[in-house]
Amino acid sequence: MPGWVSFTALGPDGNVWVVSSDGAESFLTKWDADGADLATTRLGRLRTKGEFSVGPAGLATLATPSPPEPSAGAGDSSDLPTGRVAKDGYELRYGEPEGGITLWDIDADEAVYEFGPDVLASGEYPASVRQVDDGDGLALAFEDPFTGEELVRFTFEDLEAVEDDQLDAPDWPDMDMWVGWSTDGTDWGWQDARAAFNLGDVEAQVVVAVGSDYVIASVWAFTPVEASSSESRGPDGRDIIVESVEQSAESVGQRWFIARVP
Repeated sequence: MPGWVSFTALGPDGNVWVVSSDGAESFLTKWDADGADLATTRLGRLRTKGEFSVGPAGLATLATPSPPEPSAGAGDSSDLPTGRVAKDGYELRYGEPEGGITLWDIDADEAVYEFGPDVLASGEYPASVRQVDDGDGLALAFEDPFTGEELVRFTFEDLEAVEDDQLDAPDWPDMDMWVGWSTDGTDWGWQDARAAFNLGDVEAQVVVAVGSDYVIASVWAFTPVEASSSESRGPDGRDIIVESVEQSAESVGQRWFIARVP
């Protein structure tokens, strides 16, 4: 499974679907109940947005195009997030080294492992890193490089916190949203969500779900958020311009879309 995990979903047959990225492209890996890697499918330069559903009829998700690769000499093209996740005396540091990941021992103040971008792009876990199922979901277990003793275990929910921080950042670029569907996880169809749901220029929140023989989407549309400003006088007598953003965007309404799967 290439790179870092961005999303997981449990299928009705007990198989686990894992979305990961190698820093440039996304991949979908299917694991059986015993943790065996059954198949990996390249999704391309798309970043899943957290809405990912698996059901008897197949899979459905929402995604945004990843930022385009820079031209030669324009800098690092890595899409790997940066940030740190601390747990049980260790820190998993994304983007350290650049395009890689480091496991840091907080008490010893030293690195236990350092994985560069070449390791993440290989599609294989290093020898001392294992994917495990602890009964509450899948996790990554890091072992001592000398004794093989388990040092720390990060759940996929722990790791998703880093990506969520990047998505919530105020300078995150505004990108188009796409809706994707597949019956087997291998062959995918993609369409711009604005065209698929006839949204026009309005903002929308989309939730997808897969049933027995259909895919359903709930679409809440909203009027664009408008900025406003007001003027007040400060304690020193100077005028202060106070800018604010209207958070109570008016709802255009909710619509439901159903696509039958033959």
